[in-house]
Amino acid sequence: MSGTDIGTIYAGALRNTRALERQGLEQMERQLSGLERYPEYAAVLRRHVEVAKGQINRLDKALEAVGESAATLKETATSVAGNIGAAVHAVAQD
Repeated sequence: MSGTDIGTIYAGALRNTRALERQGLEQMERQLSGLERYPEYAAVLRRHVEVAKGQINRLDKALEAVGESAATLKETATSVAGNIGAAVHAVAQD
């Protein structure tokens, strides 16, 4: 890791965490559409969606504070992965 300072590592960790949080958020949002028969679970998931949105907002602020922004390529890749995961779960429900 020569030549890599702690700020670069921290910014990368923030971007990675944000990308994963977005992936989880997209999966939860897609799953909500299939939960009409499970209102209690849907309510719990809706609350968690709001928590995830808050986390993303805090991560955005942390990235701005260190002069960075979300990595769009990683964001797009994890978004696609999140949508695929949600689609698989929708088809193969328990």
